Amino acid sequence: MAHTIAVIILSTLTRTASVGLNVLVGDNPDTHQYWGCEFVKTAPSHVPIKTYTDYKLNEDPKEEFKIDPITPVIEFLGSLRKGEQVWIQIAIRAHGKDKKKPGTWFEKVDWKFEANEDIKKRTKRDVKIDKDKPMNPNLMQLTKGERETVEAIERNLSKIPFDCGMRAIYVAKTEAFRGTTTAALSGIYRQFGAQNLNGFKADKAPGVKYPWQDRKGTIVLGQKKKLFNKYRERAFFYEEYIPVGGSTSSFVMTTEELATVYHFPGDVARTPTLSRVTAKKVEPPTNLPI
Repeated sequence: MAHTIAVIILSTLTRTASVGLNVLVGDNPDTHQYWGCEFVKTAPSHVPIKTYTDYKLNEDPKEEFKIDPITPVIEFLGSLRKGEQVWIQIAIRAHGKDKKKPGTWFEKVDWKFEANEDIKKRTKRDVKIDKDKPMNPNLMQLTKGERETVEAIERNLSKIPFDCGMRAIYVAKTEAFRGTTTAALSGIYRQFGAQNLNGFKADKAPGVKYPWQDRKGTIVLGQKKKLFNKYRERAFFYEEYIPVGGSTSSFVMTTEELATVYHFPGDVARTPTLSRVTAKKVEPPTNLPI
């Protein structure tokens, strides 16, 4: 795997290294092509993704029965060819109260407020009962899927939340650049989603709706440079990088969700290009100075 560079960065890229990456891509458009995207949740942040508890990994099953959702990510990174690179960036910070409470001017709330309001709607606790027109009690009962969603949200509320941002950059030499890799990268986190829960989707990927909108390619190139610069600056939570209207790619993930998205793969995640270093645990030497 010497020819493949696949890096998962948790907001640790130094400025010196990032400038080097900028020289590699930004100043050599004829020798290298690149593409990227940011990932957002498909539903409100308080709705959790499919975590390791849903995959029963917390029950410590035997290796042959484990289904680790990070395996497709490892397999994708291992499928890169000579001249291709993929960088995945996950930035996190402590979650704070950054949204105004509806109907107020100054009071701010965190994600738990939205979660509790959503639970009220899903459980129909806010439905007013009319004595003259009684409601069918069957309409007040939750389906199995609705109960599972409510239980997942309530379980998520007991975890520590973080503001998160995720983006990925695909860089390759011009002759090695593949459109299939960009398509695969945009769906790299699809396995973490569920219809009754949350998931990830690619967002803010460079491109235009119709080819005639960018005949010279300058618009898409500008989008790529902007995305690359945001990656270099690790920019998710700074005001100058938040578009007009307050739209941002950051969202909330709890410790359980973060541990699902990024963790060291177990033995179940075996790919031909992923080598493991054997090690054994031994006692410290008796003459160790204390």
